[in-house]
Amino acid sequence: MQAMVIDPLWESWRTSSSDRGQRIKYIILDDTWWDKVQYLLRFTEPILTMIRTFDTDMPCLGEVYESIDSMLERIREIIKANDDDPLELFYHEVKDIVTKRWNKMTTPLHLLAYALHPKYYHSKVLSLPGRTAPNKDSEVVQGYKTALRKIYRDVGMALEVREEFGAFVQSTGNFSDPLAMDDRGHMDPITWWGYHGGDSIHLSTLATRLLSQVASSSSAERNWSTYGFIHSVKRNRLGAGKAEDLVYVHSNLRLLSHSTPEYKKGPSKMWDVEPEISDLNMTLNAMSHLNLLEDVEPPVQTSAPASNILGRPSSIHDVELQYVNDEDVDPFHDM
Repeated sequence: MQAMVIDPLWESWRTSSSDRGQRIKYIILDDTWWDKVQYLLRFTEPILTMIRTFDTDMPCLGEVYESIDSMLERIREIIKANDDDPLELFYHEVKDIVTKRWNKMTTPLHLLAYALHPKYYHSKVLSLPGRTAPNKDSEVVQGYKTALRKIYRDVGMALEVREEFGAFVQSTGNFSDPLAMDDRGHMDPITWWGYHGGDSIHLSTLATRLLSQVASSSSAERNWSTYGFIHSVKRNRLGAGKAEDLVYVHSNLRLLSHSTPEYKKGPSKMWDVEPEISDLNMTLNAMSHLNLLEDVEPPVQTSAPASNILGRPSSIHDVELQYVNDEDVDPFHDM
């Protein structure tokens, strides 16, 4: 931008000599203005990083609370480092806005998932400055107690879950195994509960279901985009059931295509990464430039492996029948 306003061609622009053109040139060449821009970028970077981290189909519900808390801490450090900034009051206002949004986003379910994540009880994590176990944080304790009361209405089962939860956070019983304690910091949380949570039937089932959830509505939004593609103006006579079947089949075929060799190489490489861009070549060239196309392992949402599906499905209902067991599953149906 600075090169633009000092270029000789800038003077030939009919507005350059006007008050507006002079203000633009003054602002772009002002070092103080660029310092403010850099300050804004530093301030918003933690927010953008947090949002992009959870805008995924991967299970990450148990990490939302800790990430938002860390984001606010980074913002506090940036504000503290700029106490003499003339815009201090403005940034305190922004901090209040972020905090209010944080309080709105942080539900008891997030706190329960955070409390059930084994990583946050590992000695390596607890040794970091300012870190404490989730069960020693009053806000987290209040949150997971509220969530457990809502999930378990049966008095007997609720007591069993509380006892299992106490054994988990205190590393007693089956959780006192040194291997179980060491794996907390190295193993995937779902795998950890499947391997070490066998004796705690109710708690391990709850933890697996919670920690398997995504933290973003991106999957639902992609389904709406698919629905808009299928139920268009020219096909508005499709019934609701038929349209839902087509969306279901289209989404699962897209996921199945992730396991094919053509998805990782060739003209259809990563074809659904940026579906909003109609020019596929432009998308692929841009991603190749960013080195985002190498060694990508897309998430598999369906329970049946792709290798179990032999050949191309002959009809929509063939694919639908293969995945009928996965449709309309309520993760908390048994609770």
